[in-house]
Amino acid sequence: MAVRISITSVRQTGATVTPKGEASSLWRVSFQLAGDYFLATMVTIEVTGPQDALGAQQEALLIFRRFAREIGGAAEHFQPFSN
Repeated sequence: MAVRISITSVRQTGATVTPKGEASSLWRVSFQLAGDYFLATMVTIEVTGPQDALGAQQEALLIFRRFAREIGGAAEHFQPFSN
């Protein structure tokens, strides 16, 4: 199945203070996934720390890639309910 991934939104949603007392930006990055069979979903990942939108996209993409690998493993072991 072909799956297309695109970033649909990158927003700075605020700021926080780290345990070291430094200011850190909060970002929300949304990915749109579209595939065959009318399958589509959106995944939103929040990251803390990057100073710009590009850094937020890169960090969110790393998290998304790890998550996608875990999804594949979980799908392999999924046992559907039986009637």
